[in-house]
Amino acid sequence: MNSIQCIPSSQHSVPSPDGRFVATVFESRLLIRSSTQSAILQSFPLPRDTTSTWRFLQWSGQSGAKTDITDQTQRDSRDGSSPSISSRILLANGDTVLIWDVGDSQWSAVIDGATSNLGEVARVLFGFTANEILVFSSFGIKVTIWSLATSRGFEIKDPKSLPTCYDYRPRTGHLAILTRDSAHDTLMLLAPRTYELIRSVDLTTVDAQGVKWSPDGQWLVVWDAGSMGYKVSIYTADGHLFKTYSGGQDADNIGMGVKTLKWSPSGSTLNIGGFDQRIVIVQKNTFSPSIAFEHTGTIDDPKIAVWEEQIRASKERSYMMASQPTCPPAQSTDASVSNTGVSTIEYNIDGSLFATRDESTPSTVWIWSPKLPSAVAILIHHSPVKRVRWHPEIAGLLLIHCNIVDPVIHLWNAAWESPKVISLQLDKLSGKMEANWLRDDATDMHTLMLGNAYNYVTGKISRNGELVSLPKEIEIAGAGPEDMSDEGNSMDLSPVKVSHDEVTMEAGGDSSAFGYSEQWNVSDEVDDTFNYRRPAKSSI
Repeated sequence: MNSIQCIPSSQHSVPSPDGRFVATVFESRLLIRSSTQSAILQSFPLPRDTTSTWRFLQWSGQSGAKTDITDQTQRDSRDGSSPSISSRILLANGDTVLIWDVGDSQWSAVIDGATSNLGEVARVLFGFTANEILVFSSFGIKVTIWSLATSRGFEIKDPKSLPTCYDYRPRTGHLAILTRDSAHDTLMLLAPRTYELIRSVDLTTVDAQGVKWSPDGQWLVVWDAGSMGYKVSIYTADGHLFKTYSGGQDADNIGMGVKTLKWSPSGSTLNIGGFDQRIVIVQKNTFSPSIAFEHTGTIDDPKIAVWEEQIRASKERSYMMASQPTCPPAQSTDASVSNTGVSTIEYNIDGSLFATRDESTPSTVWIWSPKLPSAVAILIHHSPVKRVRWHPEIAGLLLIHCNIVDPVIHLWNAAWESPKVISLQLDKLSGKMEANWLRDDATDMHTLMLGNAYNYVTGKISRNGELVSLPKEIEIAGAGPEDMSDEGNSMDLSPVKVSHDEVTMEAGGDSSAFGYSEQWNVSDEVDDTFNYRRPAKSSI
């Protein structure tokens, strides 16, 4: 076995966004390990009166609100939160949220009654900084934004329950969130830190599916349900409607529309994945389509490398170049409308390539070059593709994780002669598995992580995609007996409790018509996208 020893866990282990740490719940402890050596860096005791399985385990920065580690470090140093994008971690179950800081073992916080007795936590994650916790209650009743700096909660009623219903503006932290009251969609723009209402926009959507800031923070897009055709509304940063993209459809000719949406890393283009198996590239500023890529049912282009996964009788997996023309396998069952369309669009780090997956051919990954513009490679697998992840530093290296019981990871690299299939070993194979990249300081190796709810394993691969032999680690099973009986970190489950920092409370205001439980007296305006053409409004 050419990877380090399996590490036990009580549920899925989660790597930090920057790949430096791995968080593992094991028995009655939360263990923080080094991703490179698997050594235990921190061990936090869990309350004895809680269940052994936690529904949520998440790092700060994991929600996608932070777009750049350097920017986050600078921002955190200004607002007093932790200096690392991956320094804080939370566990949640029922209506209780526990938070720790990896860089400060003496710091911890607890939010008890996080939903104010309105059901259980439906979703919980960090906000724009590590000092903010977003708690979505059951049935879409409300979202509460808890401040760890002030111990105050800020409520927004009737948020849409979709994971794409909110987004933070890069660098400034203005929150755009979709709400729905009386079958009507509303876009709300809120100030950073205070969450004071800046603008409320009544939308013309039938059922808005998501909101997304551009990477430069100049534009905000909202897209409607696929049944309404290609309806993407583009707003300026201060909430004024600039344009509605319809994909060439009119009121008398409406087909299925948007399935997913993705900005390029530079923000110069907007990729719109549709139910019609196409990706439309829309240029920023004009928001007019420049080119469209299509997932065709038959592939017949000698310039495109088409690879098929092969499984030998020994269960060894590999890739073989497919002869053309060839047809990617369709779904084995009757496809419904929800099981068609482009569901995945993932860019690499420099925006030179992006990978896509269409639900009608779920086992096929297409890799495109916007500059050519065409597909450069197509990979066909035996099982549906669960997730694709580009390497965070190597632009041409792609991880493909298929929905299979075997502990294998598929890799594609533009510099390799053929894709690779890496086989790892887990002590216990059961339930769904997750695969990730981890941080590696070595320039000639890359680190992978594969695990399930019972254990995980890491492996290093060389530049040519071969597993590298590593020495076994020492003392990786978990905390010792003396740590398991530690009573030093007993937790007071008060509504918001920070273990060591005197909390300064801010004065709250009255509830507003927009469903807030309180407002604070700080106003942070959103700058106008066109402020170089005319003065920005003093109040919006």
